[in-house]
Amino acid sequence: MYKIEITRFQPHGTKQRLSVADAAQAAAVIANLDDGAAVIFVADIRDHIDHGNFYVWWSAGQAYVRLDEHREHYARYRDTATIRQGDAMFLDEDGASFSVLPADIVSVSSAKEALVHWLLTGRATDALIWS
Repeated sequence: MYKIEITRFQPHGTKQRLSVADAAQAAAVIANLDDGAAVIFVADIRDHIDHGNFYVWWSAGQAYVRLDEHREHYARYRDTATIRQGDAMFLDEDGASFSVLPADIVSVSSAKEALVHWLLTGRATDALIWS
């Protein structure tokens, strides 16, 4: 089972909670999300055991990605030429803002691809570097 929480901020704050039976259903939910400012949380729960959590904060086409599997792993681009300049601002689930360094930012499409890959394979994608 996969537990999914989607926190959106526009036009006003909402939190959507879903439980889906398998990875393919969870991947379909993620693939259909728009790029509006949001926090996405997915937990992989099988046999009452938490096998990992995937967090994505996204806003304005940019994303901050964290995979929790025994510790926190943050995603970065492999190609440093793709790193943009200047910090990015994101909203946490409670609406508080925080800034992220440019090296720790990926595109929303890269974040979605990483999350779907994790859902379908149980592993972090090699397309990104994980701390």
